[in-house]
Amino acid sequence: MNVLIQLKPLQESFYTFVFQRLRKLEAVILCEGVTEVEIVKEIVRKLGIELGVAMGVTDCEGIDNVPRVVIAIVTLTKLARKLRKIGVIVDAEDLDLESRARNIVNSLRARGLSVDELRQVGRCSQVYVTRVGVDRNRLMLAIAINGDFSLPLKKHAIEDHAVKLLLLEGRIDMKVVSMC
Repeated sequence: MNVLIQLKPLQESFYTFVFQRLRKLEAVILCEGVTEVEIVKEIVRKLGIELGVAMGVTDCEGIDNVPRVVIAIVTLTKLARKLRKIGVIVDAEDLDLESRARNIVNSLRARGLSVDELRQVGRCSQVYVTRVGVDRNRLMLAIAINGDFSLPLKKHAIEDHAVKLLLLEGRIDMKVVSMC
């Protein structure tokens, strides 16, 4: 099975979103912005990644909306019984990896969700996992933080990876990067 559904709840009726889209999904990826959504879709397409589950991907329209969207999805799990996993993709910005992940977890707790202890995923230092729930519904929550911390930038984001490629190709110089 290789189903990646673009979720656009603001552009379709709530009924259609909940009963025709969300109910079919086993996992949802919440991206901070549209850039991340497009990159996720392109990676899946270009690499021919076999997802194995019906997965939705959507743009949260900014880091401030991520906790609210997670709460909405977790709450809707009563209707979407197949949903077991939520992924969140955000930019590090000016925070370190753990601080960015903890900000999301703390925001969810402040809004009344039960959230287990956050833990880093093995050798993947930019991914953290936990379990989050409302009532008896528990979902795995994975938080992936964008940025290349080997670059001397004030803020880290998904665009860091394009900068790294330009450096590797010799198309820009580290002096240019250091000025950013």
